[in-house]
Amino acid sequence: MTVNEDLYYYNDVLVCDIDDTLISGKFVAFMDLTWRIFKSPVLAKLLAKIQAKFKLYRVNHKVAELTCLFLIHGKRVYFLTARGFDISTVDMIHDIIPTDGFVNIAQLGSRCPSQDKFEWMQGRFNKENVLFLDDNLKTRLKCMELPYIEALHPEDI
Repeated sequence: MTVNEDLYYYNDVLVCDIDDTLISGKFVAFMDLTWRIFKSPVLAKLLAKIQAKFKLYRVNHKVAELTCLFLIHGKRVYFLTARGFDISTVDMIHDIIPTDGFVNIAQLGSRCPSQDKFEWMQGRFNKENVLFLDDNLKTRLKCMELPYIEALHPEDI
């Protein structure tokens, strides 16, 4: 399994979603369902801790490989997630990405992921080509309104 090397060659920055992009699985779906029903940050943090502790996720190895390529070549990487802040998410990312490169993690605690991710990216990157990976079509379309964003579904890398 090899990713398209042009993706890191022609882009300066990688911005990547976590759920259903870097990781997936039944527990990810369960966390999404509990959020939609209860909208409880406390429950979300508890489930994130359980997920990280017991590694209740599958890793998208192509996304992990692409992330490592960006880092190895000295490029910036951001994990941008609608999840609220929890150190377990940070620990999980560092467990998945086996590199000494610096990974930025922006946990938005968002109720409107597409708009919040758009606003987070807007004005943050100046004249840089940004590759944005996200499983959600609405979020990709919204973020592609920014002229420097190339947005892809993780299956398209």
